[in-house]
Amino acid sequence: VAAGIKPVLGATLRIREIYTSLGKVELSKIAVVAKNNQGYKRLMELISIARTEKEEPNYHIDLDDVSASQEGLWFILPGNEHEFGQAIRAGRLDQAEEILDKYLSVAPAKTWLCELLLPLSGDSTEQLLSWNRELVALCKKKGLRYIVSPAPRYLEAGDSEAFRTIIAIRDQVKLYDIELQRDSYL
Repeated sequence: VAAGIKPVLGATLRIREIYTSLGKVELSKIAVVAKNNQGYKRLMELISIARTEKEEPNYHIDLDDVSASQEGLWFILPGNEHEFGQAIRAGRLDQAEEILDKYLSVAPAKTWLCELLLPLSGDSTEQLLSWNRELVALCKKKGLRYIVSPAPRYLEAGDSEAFRTIIAIRDQVKLYDIELQRDSYL
């Protein structure tokens, strides 16, 4: 801080999904970023709740925890890693809107940010643009801000082969089927 550098403090937590399959607990990711000292204290409380009180099936928080801890925090719904973005990708716009409504019922729009969807293997540019237009339209309708994340995945361009390998394993496709659509290094 003395050199004019202000750190961004946050954490990625799991949050119980609103829509579940077959009664099974499903967890999405949510990024929580502190705006100030009060937010940092709230962030530490949320991490503590997740790690000590709600460990099954994996450590997580619930919407009630968000409601109780919203002061001084921003909550980011990561496009590809949250049920909201997955609903948009699946064309279930009514479900995506219901998810946003549920989140807005526990914290005001000014505390939420929605990340635009990033390309995954096999996504066409046209399809990605269409999904993101739907996401933006829904955010505007609900008074939410949306963000674009550069999502760097590795530090140097020479690491692209390792990154492609990880993507192939994740998506269960052959390595030669993975084409990086953009540079993903810092």
